[in-house]
Amino acid sequence: MKKILLTFAGVLLAIGVQAQGTVNFANNAATAISNIVTGARVPAGNTFLAQLYYGTAGAVDDSSFISVATAPATFTLAGQVLAGARSTSLVGGTTGSFQIRAWEASLGATWDVAFPAWQSGAAGVLGKSGIIQVKTADPSSVPPGTPTSLITGTGLTGFYLTPVPEPTVIALGALGLAALLYRRRK
Repeated sequence: MKKILLTFAGVLLAIGVQAQGTVNFANNAATAISNIVTGARVPAGNTFLAQLYYGTAGAVDDSSFISVATAPATFTLAGQVLAGARSTSLVGGTTGSFQIRAWEASLGATWDVAFPAWQSGAAGVLGKSGIIQVKTADPSSVPPGTPTSLITGTGLTGFYLTPVPEPTVIALGALGLAALLYRRRK
């Protein structure tokens, strides 16, 4: 009997060590996502998508972040994603760096498709939140931890989705900068 109890305790400990941390993929009205072109919050529905990315605690470079392995979320309310619990490969109960990435669905079904399309000049808007630090919940604890809300993390603010600048706008800006530099030299 003692061996069985020790084996059971060892299995529970192993499961606890390997448990995936969870977060609640949601924002609120104070952290709403807006379209800089219209100035309005992103409309509810599936014309805009959002995906949650994460990395190790304290990360400042989002290029190494990975996507939470679920389909992108739609906007439940204007400017708000209320997608629910998401599991990460982070150990439950540890802190991780998180980022919300959002885009116009016409750019692609995932961020990995939408971002290159946007960079190549496709019409549409997209953007990313700042990097926020959130302590994940441990679903294997007793009682199970409730997924931690992104809103309670450190640093979540609203952000704007922006279009690709038109090449003529970039050229005009460069010409203006050159004129200012030329004038300053005289």
